[in-house]
Amino acid sequence: LYAVGSSEVAAYMSGVPIQRAKFLAYTMSGLLASAFARTEFQAYLASFPAAHLDPAAFPKSVLELFNAVKQQVRPEDSADSRRASEASAIATDYSRFRTDPDVPLPVDGKWAEGALRFLMTSRERAEWDAMTDPQQRAEFITAFWRHRDPNPVTPENEFRMEVERRIRYADARFAADEKSGSATDRGLVFVLMGPPSYIGEKPFRSEDDPVQSARSAPVREITQNADGTSTTKFIPRTALTAQTIQGTREIWYYRRDRLPKIVKFTEVNFEFITRKGFGTGVLQRDHEILVTLDKVARSTQISQD
Repeated sequence: LYAVGSSEVAAYMSGVPIQRAKFLAYTMSGLLASAFARTEFQAYLASFPAAHLDPAAFPKSVLELFNAVKQQVRPEDSADSRRASEASAIATDYSRFRTDPDVPLPVDGKWAEGALRFLMTSRERAEWDAMTDPQQRAEFITAFWRHRDPNPVTPENEFRMEVERRIRYADARFAADEKSGSATDRGLVFVLMGPPSYIGEKPFRSEDDPVQSARSAPVREITQNADGTSTTKFIPRTALTAQTIQGTREIWYYRRDRLPKIVKFTEVNFEFITRKGFGTGVLQRDHEILVTLDKVARSTQISQD
């Protein structure tokens, strides 16, 4: 549980704001003074003004105090409002990003190597891989976008225009080493999900690495004594590296208003690790992340005629 009184920003970055709220609610229900409870709820709601408590999980006195404090917290004082005004710098940058819609993406063998490969069905992927003729590929791409046109009666394919704009933005902003931006993990998430609500960054330390943690765990040594008994002692070890900070952890936060309707989670956070020997902006593929990306990709297919 996150410590009471700690920075609300740090609490959110720690990924446990809900646990902190429950902890506060339980302790405020009788163990701590109501004045202190009010102060803590104010701090929490300043970061999460839309938060609520489950009436079935908390005492009536806690719910009443929480809701009373929530009514008093002004939106302009909330961290959400500050984030919205700073908001995602990437969202602001993207809103200003301009491309020429009359210039299509190049039609070559690399067309499906980036984020677009996640929009393709297995059948489409097999068809594309079997093609070598440029004319066939051009026809395939035309059909690919037609099957994903949300409003066929209009002359423009709005979905195609938006995805190709995201691809160009990703190529311009997220290129890493020899990879084009849309072929990177960050490019993949941006093309499928669009700009996040906001982005946070914190150091990736040696203790965050399970391998390093295991290697630095104490070693158990068992000694057999002459009288038949045994003595166990633990010998401490240090991590193999002398450096504490190993890299960076970049987190893209998607709030409900930025998530597609097909995604039922209230918030999804994509975490990218940059570390020497590991890679640049490597997406951590947790179950929730994979489910989200899969649902979004599948939802793009409108028809198959």
